[in-house]
Order: sequence, then structure tokens, then C-alpha cells
Amino acid sequence: MPIVAVPDFFLCPISLELMRDPVIISSGQTFERTNIEKWLRDGCCTCPVTRQVVDLDQDLIPNHTLRRLIQDWCLVNRSAGVERFPAATPAGSPDDVVRGLIKEIRSEEACSLSTLQKVTELARNNKASRKLLLEAGAIALLVSSLSKFGVRCPGSNNGLSPANAAVAEEILCILALICECENATQVWNLDIKQLSSIASFITKGSLDASVNAAILLARSQIPNELKRQIIGKQDLVYRLLHMIKHCSITYPRGAIAGLKLLSKLTSSHSNQIKVCEAGGLETLLELLPGASQAVAKQGIAVLQALCCCAEGRAAFCAHALSFPVTVKLISSPSNTVKELAVDILRVVLSRSTDRASARQAAVEAGAVLQLSIVAQWEGWESIRKKGKEVLVWLLPLVMKDKNCNVEYAFKLLG
Repeated sequence: MPIVAVPDFFLCPISLELMRDPVIISSGQTFERTNIEKWLRDGCCTCPVTRQVVDLDQDLIPNHTLRRLIQDWCLVNRSAGVERFPAATPAGSPDDVVRGLIKEIRSEEACSLSTLQKVTELARNNKASRKLLLEAGAIALLVSSLSKFGVRCPGSNNGLSPANAAVAEEILCILALICECENATQVWNLDIKQLSSIASFITKGSLDASVNAAILLARSQIPNELKRQIIGKQDLVYRLLHMIKHCSITYPRGAIAGLKLLSKLTSSHSNQIKVCEAGGLETLLELLPGASQAVAKQGIAVLQALCCCAEGRAAFCAHALSFPVTVKLISSPSNTVKELAVDILRVVLSRSTDRASARQAAVEAGAVLQLSIVAQWEGWESIRKKGKEVLVWLLPLVMKDKNCNVEYAFKLLG
């Protein structure tokens, strides 16, 4: 049997296999649907070919022309053993499909995994379908289904069987996708028992379940009592920090979800101390140098919160990377990251126990140069003011005349 060469443009750039369901993404490149869905689901936000940032709000567009060409090529070469795949069949309008799936879930005594997986694929592939699910009351229905399991912690004696754990984790995935809708928070109102159930998946669930649970909790109004309970569980804090540390490059969605939840949980002084005791500040300082802008934006917000407590400032000053990392982030293209970096220096240099050593360390890390640029910047007045405030403390350390007039120094800076 002759060997047939497959045209290069029939192959998916990710798997290098013949495409059967080619779709176009926002960069204009075509991929096999299942491959690009997995790529995006794993938190990769750039096109695998062009490295452009992918517009995640744009639905995948079926490449019908290429699909027909591949089908015709398969037909021509069937004598060489090439198998022709069937044409796609219309599935009906998204509205009809959503109504049908919601009806299935309502009619089932217990949600079946197969039905939930259909809902997941629908929500994952189509932003409009997520909105339809939200409007159809899917959140209340799915949360109610989750409650039927009496979720505590999968894998424990009082928890779920493997089959029920798989169903519960699928429900978490759908809820996390629906919560991406603009108006989802208006109907996302869970009680403390439901929130506690979701929190249990961070420690005992799979990585995807942990990430989805973190997304849902970060979107929720968490009572202070529950915040204390969550932070009080050391294994949960360690799991969050582990998720943040190990997902930042390979699974950015997981790192961002963990950081958003930590940001919400560290709003109180006692919780800031507990996260510091668990090594949270060290994890952030090791994460930030190589982080993407999206991860850095969330990470530095948590770092700023931790520096509000004395334990956090002490850990910051004791870490070799603290000042170099923070000073470097002042030059970030993100105004939010820039301002938070300046704010961290302002808090640490004004409230640390050993201010003299901290200010000297900031000077050695190059803070004066970066802050001098910020002080002259006309883009954001609040950053400029904070930058000048910190420069007042640092300029005398670098001027030959220690009794220099700081106002005059600012005139020299322009």
C-alpha cells in the first residue's frame, strides 16, 4: 500500500496530526478543536504558533472550508488506507441545547456525569452558552445538586465515593465557567455551609478541582468567620501556596485563582500573620521575578497585603530577593503593579523595625533611579506622590552632602 504524504496545512500545529474538527482562534491560526481547547484550558493565553495573546472572549470559529478540503483529500486517498471521517452534524441552536441539558439535570434524581460533561464542553467553548446557562438558573440548580452529596472532603471516610467525587468536581468546573459571566456575582450567593464544602476541594480534590474551588471562593462574599476557619487550616494554606508556586508557568489560571483567593483571605491582620507563618511571603518573592503580567498583578497585591503586618515586613527585610524584585517591578508596564511596588517600599521603609538597614538595602537595589523616574512621571499622580515620598528618605543616602536640601534635589531631577 503506497504511503501518502499529508499536506502540512492539514496537520494541527500542536499535535502534528490530521485535523478532523479544525477551528480558528483570534490570532487567525487553525488548530484541532480538542487540542487548542486543552491548551487554553491549561491556562496558556498565547497562540502556540504566533505567540500573540489570545482573545479568550472570542468563540472558536469552525474552519468549514479546511474541513471540507480535508474530507475531500481523505476521499481521494481512501485507496491508500486513509479513513474518511463523517461530516459534522448540526447540534441545534445554543439556546435549545442549553434548555435541553438543564431539563435533563432537573429530571435526573442524581446528576449523571455524562450530562454534566456535555454542559462543561458547552460552557467551555462558547461564551454565549455560559450566559444562557446563567440566565436559565444553572447556578442554583448545580449548587443544589452539589449539596445533595453532603460534600465534605473527597477521599475521606465521611466524604464522597470516587464516582460522586467525579460528579461533584464536574459541577465545580461548570460553576467556575459560569462565574466568568459579567452578571454572575448578582446570583452567586452561597451560605457558609456551601462555601465550606467548596473550600474542602482545595485540599482534597484534584488540581482542577482545587483551582475551580479557588475561583468560586474568590468570587464569593466570604464571612470573616469563614475566612478565619479557612486560613486556620494549615493544609489548605499550604495547598494554595503550592498551587500558586507550581502553576505560575504551566497553568497560569491556577496561580491567578490561588492568588485572588489569598488576596481576599488576607484582608485581616490575623490572617496576614498566618499566611506569613506558612511561608507565603517567600513563595511570592520567588514567584514574581519570572511571572507573567497577569500573575504579577495578583501576586504583588498579596505581597502588599502581607507587608501590612510586622511579621510580613520582617520576613520581607530578611529575604535576599525582596528589594531587588520590588524595585524591578516599579518599571512594570502595568500602572497597578507599579503603584503597588512603590507602596510596598513606602510601607516597609517607614514602618520596619530597622529602617536604616531597610533603606540602605533599597538604595543598593537601585530604588533611587527607579523612583526618580516615577517622581517625574506625569501619567499617574498618586504613584508620583508616593515615589517622591520614598525618595525623600533615600536621597540623603546617595548624595555626597548628607545635609542636602531635598527640595533642591527634586529640582535637579526635573
